[in-house]
Amino acid sequence: MSKGQKPHPSPPAGWSIPLFTVLPIVVLLGMRYDTPSWLSDMTAPDELLVGTLLSLVLAIAVLLWMIRTLQFVGRDQRWSWWVVVSPTVVITGVVLCIVVPA
Repeated sequence: MSKGQKPHPSPPAGWSIPLFTVLPIVVLLGMRYDTPSWLSDMTAPDELLVGTLLSLVLAIAVLLWMIRTLQFVGRDQRWSWWVVVSPTVVITGVVLCIVVPA
């Protein structure tokens, strides 16, 4: 890159990070409320293993979301609604978990 040339702008998060945020949240909420029948017959060790793996996937998605958002908003100084999707999903899941009894 020559001097004075701007770096290539980074794209917003797109659909991949919200997808990897929505899927773990939906399955974790399903585990909490025993909604789908295939989640109802899980034993405690199964729930612990699945919950741990889903929490790991969610943590990786949050880390990737933070990196992409910092690159997109901080470096490029642009805005997109894709930035708000993942935090909205997580906050909605937490509120549902707190407000709706199991």
